[in-house]
Amino acid sequence: MKALLRYIICGTLALASCQKPSPIPLPRAYPRIEFPDRSYDRIYPESCPLSMEIPSYLVVSRRTESLGIPIESDCWYDLHSEALNADIHCSYSRITDRADYEKRVDDAFELSRKHVKRADYIDELAFTNEYGASGVLFLLDGPSATPAQFFVSDTTDHFFRASLYLNSQVNPDSTGPVYEFLLEDLDRLIASFRWEE
Repeated sequence: MKALLRYIICGTLALASCQKPSPIPLPRAYPRIEFPDRSYDRIYPESCPLSMEIPSYLVVSRRTESLGIPIESDCWYDLHSEALNADIHCSYSRITDRADYEKRVDDAFELSRKHVKRADYIDELAFTNEYGASGVLFLLDGPSATPAQFFVSDTTDHFFRASLYLNSQVNPDSTGPVYEFLLEDLDRLIASFRWEE
């Protein structure tokens, strides 16, 4: 009888130990980001009367179309980072008169404000760098596809506009470190921007 009782107890314990434990949810995590090393080069984009310093991890490529429409200007290009999955779309236009300048400024403000639906708010920061280039930097806080945009102009001849795009699902928790890293380089680009004519 004792032997039978032992077999029953051991069998019950063996069966009980075969059950899967209740799953314990793990906290949400994001993949580790390996940031590229920083070194800067001054670039002189072909057919553009400007120059600026960009980090060496960005690759310059000319844009020939936008939204499937051919671009007539030779001075539209992207600064692309494969490692950070990000682009800075850049465009340059020559100003024809005061009305043209005002329209381009209005367009820059309107394009940044189109993201208000997704962004929590927009900071508009006017700047003038040591080379006399001046403009406005738009910083968009929240889940916006383009967290930073800016334009630079001399108000009479030249107008340059750029937008930073993070090419991944916009989640400020996961894209925040990449954005902060890129924002430092965007600040360097703006500080080093100068007209070459």
